[in-house]
Amino acid sequence: MTLYRRCNEIPLYNFKQVILYNKYEYLIRDFDYSLVSEHNRSKYITNHVIETWNDIYYEYIDLTGDAETKYYISLILDISKLQYIISVETDIEMYLLPQCPEKEKGILISIIKDKGFDLKVSYSKLEEFELDRNRILSKLAPIKIQFETKLSELNNYNRSNENVKPNEKGFNLIIAALWKYYGQPIKEKEITAYDFCILFNNYIEYNKQINSSQDFDKPIDK
Repeated sequence: MTLYRRCNEIPLYNFKQVILYNKYEYLIRDFDYSLVSEHNRSKYITNHVIETWNDIYYEYIDLTGDAETKYYISLILDISKLQYIISVETDIEMYLLPQCPEKEKGILISIIKDKGFDLKVSYSKLEEFELDRNRILSKLAPIKIQFETKLSELNNYNRSNENVKPNEKGFNLIIAALWKYYGQPIKEKEITAYDFCILFNNYIEYNKQINSSQDFDKPIDK
């Protein structure tokens, strides 16, 4: 699976699909879909790319956000990483499905290892599998507590900061403002998320100059 991994790689259009609608498949550049059954494809893709998306998202905020926004994003990243680890329970359930082929079990094992746990591709005795599963569930207990604590912190933050989270209307308003400012349409499939950040930062800096300037007859360069 080949993914977009940086803001200077991912087209703005793809970036919007993920940030606004959680369509993680838009992070994929190339993937052999025959490796995973259609039934398990969505979960596999989400689990596999979530870490990459976290890196891109934090880079985006680092390029455009203030300290408070970064705090909000850090909560999101912590929760996402903890949620990613906790989702090992779903991986184990998928592993146990009678129709799960050996090839797909191998992929699940790789995902489980990526989350910090060990499980074999096959077991000769059910008791051995139960021991490994119980060991994993035991390790998950404190992680779930961390997850609930972070989630509570995020919920408290959201109640007092309703306008921080990105939404379609807000994003489209920014696109429209940039179009007006630069005098040409923002072609979302032709520029990267990084390009968008540069355009946005220049626009913000221009407005700061306008608002702070005392000499209203002096032209300001874009």
